Amino acid sequence: MASHRRVVDALRRRCSRAAPRAGGFYDCRRTEAISRASSSSRHRSSASAVDAKTKTYRVTARGARCAATTTTPRGHAVTTDTPTRDGGDDSGPEPVETLLAALVGCEQATAHFVARMLRVRIDAIEFDVRAERDARGATHRPLTDAAPVSAAPSRIWGTARVRVGAGIADAPGGQRRAAPRAATADDVETIGRIVHQRCPVASMVQRSGCRLEIAWVLASEDDAGNHASE
Repeated sequence: MASHRRVVDALRRRCSRAAPRAGGFYDCRRTEAISRASSSSRHRSSASAVDAKTKTYRVTARGARCAATTTTPRGHAVTTDTPTRDGGDDSGPEPVETLLAALVGCEQATAHFVARMLRVRIDAIEFDVRAERDARGATHRPLTDAAPVSAAPSRIWGTARVRVGAGIADAPGGQRRAAPRAATADDVETIGRIVHQRCPVASMVQRSGCRLEIAWVLASEDDAGNHASE
């Protein structure tokens, strides 16, 4: 608050020392506009801090050589490793593969939430996702020198095929009820757009500078047969 006042007072003093504009009037409108913008920004930051609903995560891990087993407080465990060609024993997926798994899992859960909020039905999502990175970012030598490129994946791309079933769901008590209307192709496109904005993992990926290019499409019956034969 004090620093804000000092900035505004300094701008006003500078304005008062400036030469008069034509007509003999001083134009301090810019100073007042800056003051209002600064005050508004400060209030928005305070409101965000007050309204924040922080969710925290924790894992523990133990590793040997290139493999590591990570455990959550609820007892779930995942082991990562590297292929034998990279010095590991191939006892689990590579870390970047688990990054893709986290992205897919997060998008799946977020899509379910978004569809429910939009009151449309999606029954299954089939992901086919790939990533690429420049290996020089991690292996450039000497290691004490800056790498010529980032070690992070530069692009993640693929498809999310959304399937919709018959439209009957089980209600509490074992009764049958009509489910929300089936998602259309436009609904699926909207869901995909919102997912990339609201999914925590997708948001983190994009903030890293990685291009996220997963196309969300409504799967057809013909597509189901073709996809199964691949």
